[in-house]
Amino acid sequence: MRVLFMWSQNLVYFASLATTFVLPSKDPHGIARMCQVVDSRISHFAAWHDQAMKKVKDLKEAVAEEALAAAQDVIAQASPHSVETVYMAKWLLARPNIEELKQAIGGTSMKMTGRVAALWEDNMFCPGISDQLLVEHFRTWKGTTWLTGEGVYAVKLPGETGVRSSHCTGFTSDGLCDRCSVVRRHMMKEKSAFKSEQPGTKLMLKLLPPGFRTLLETLKWPMPVDVTLLGPAEDVEEDPAVHIIDQNGDSLHNNHDLSHV
Repeated sequence: MRVLFMWSQNLVYFASLATTFVLPSKDPHGIARMCQVVDSRISHFAAWHDQAMKKVKDLKEAVAEEALAAAQDVIAQASPHSVETVYMAKWLLARPNIEELKQAIGGTSMKMTGRVAALWEDNMFCPGISDQLLVEHFRTWKGTTWLTGEGVYAVKLPGETGVRSSHCTGFTSDGLCDRCSVVRRHMMKEKSAFKSEQPGTKLMLKLLPPGFRTLLETLKWPMPVDVTLLGPAEDVEEDPAVHIIDQNGDSLHNNHDLSHV
């Protein structure tokens, strides 16, 4: 049973890395480093496991199954599996070196990993904000990042069609995670404001830094018009036909025959 508890601690540690694996586009360069961390801990556990199993080499399979069931119940009661732990168990079993993993951690720990992985459900993954209207709103007014005065920070990650909170963990118990839910509420409020006042000029001005706000207001001032330079209104010709002067000094309209000019 001690072996199972030690392996469960590794699963809990792996859970701290789950966000990187479930959202690789947040840190694409960190994936290889995280895999090295996982492999290193597995190798350390394998060395310890070999020494521990020498003391119980005569342990029968039936006893091992009984110990597995007991350990699973105790762990579940004392410390229920988190969504991240369940995901990492599933991730370990999905790797190509499954036989190497089984040889390293032992058959009993492998079965425990399979039981934990079986708890995974597809709705445990945070899908991000995928509403097409909100995504288009974000693309038009934010681009790829958004930081509001309240500190709500959202991003559109490379390779993803939706929008996420910058602090999205990638997991949820129902629907969006709590952080993406906050971002969605703010986007709904802003989109509603933009709709009532196209294109939401006042709201956009509030979101601008003071210096930019002053500059924009300055550019919106109407240019002064000197009426004396325009002359009387009756002097303006209604016919915009272009007058051309021939070699004799006569005025020709552009719709006349110019062949003799």
